[in-house]
Amino acid sequence: DFDTPQQFKEMQSDVLKLTHSIPMAGRELAAIAASGGQLGVARKDIVGFTETVAKMSVAFDMSADLAGDSMAKLANVYQIPIAEIARLGDAINHLSNSSPAKASDIVNTLGRIGGVAKQFGLTELQAASLSNALISLGKSPEVAGTAINGMLTKLMTADKGGQRFQQVLKGMGLDARQLKRDIAQNGEQALVDFLKQINRLPKENQMGALVVLFGLEYADDIAVLVGNVGQYEAAIQKLKETGKNGAPAFLGSMDKEFQSRMSTTAAQWQTFKNQMVHLGIAIGSVLLPAVNEALTTVKPMVDAFIRFSAAHPGLIKNIFLAAAALAAFKAGSLGMRFGLNIASTLLLGLGGNILSVRGNWLRLSAAFRLLRIGGVGRAISALQGLGLSS
Repeated sequence: DFDTPQQFKEMQSDVLKLTHSIPMAGRELAAIAASGGQLGVARKDIVGFTETVAKMSVAFDMSADLAGDSMAKLANVYQIPIAEIARLGDAINHLSNSSPAKASDIVNTLGRIGGVAKQFGLTELQAASLSNALISLGKSPEVAGTAINGMLTKLMTADKGGQRFQQVLKGMGLDARQLKRDIAQNGEQALVDFLKQINRLPKENQMGALVVLFGLEYADDIAVLVGNVGQYEAAIQKLKETGKNGAPAFLGSMDKEFQSRMSTTAAQWQTFKNQMVHLGIAIGSVLLPAVNEALTTVKPMVDAFIRFSAAHPGLIKNIFLAAAALAAFKAGSLGMRFGLNIASTLLLGLGGNILSVRGNWLRLSAAFRLLRIGGVGRAISALQGLGLSS
């Protein structure tokens, strides 16, 4: 919502300016801005949100609408200020660069688990580490999202589980109430400890325990994570690394990826085309009022002619036939003139060639007569005139 039409124009200008530095069409950036607005991003934050998500879309090779929708939802779920949404993008890109997981798949999975992960006590970065772990182990975003939601939901409601559920926990050395307290205190660490406890069971008992705890639907996917807890811990540690200044090492990762992609010829060509489109819109905005005024003037005249035509169909028909006949006569006249011009050109050319041949024959005859009477010098002059003497 805008307070004045001027605010709408300002936002249009802001979005078009972004096309100068981001290799995306204006309509794609507008789609990101729209998704942010629909999901509650404040007017003052729309442009910043659009720029960040657009860079993410380019860096992560995602569609603009998917990137905008996912990040707006995550910002709402985790209460992330728009000014800090780039931090999550940096973390995702950092995880992707150090694992087989694609950044776009991590974003997709995050969008699927956001609500449950937040209830479990995971921050957005912790949820990204968990998503990265399952994606890196070969799971699709759909499968990873479903497995994570099922696992976290079961663990959060461990005290509601049946007798067999409680027996399996007890066999692992865990208590449902204590597990809930651990989750409330530190969800990520409680999850890591739980997976390690399952991994300590004899191999032949692990899948049975998982089926009892999580059901057949999730057991095989969680078993993959149980067998690779070390990879999950490595993802967690990646986001805890710091640089020389003490800041997280992942900060600025997404922007570096974006700048790398911007250096391509395709990206530079797209931004150039965007500038041309912006120029066309700017010129069109100036000309449109004049065009509209001209149309307003012409429309009554067209309307009057329509009414006249409907009232006098016979007259209109005769005018049309007369115009058609005149056009046919004009075309025939032009055709005749064109034909006469060609004929006269051919005749004149033939006549000129005949006269030229006759003149050269007369010169040649005169030269031979001069030779017979001893006029060698004059004969040579005549032959030179014909181009026959060297």
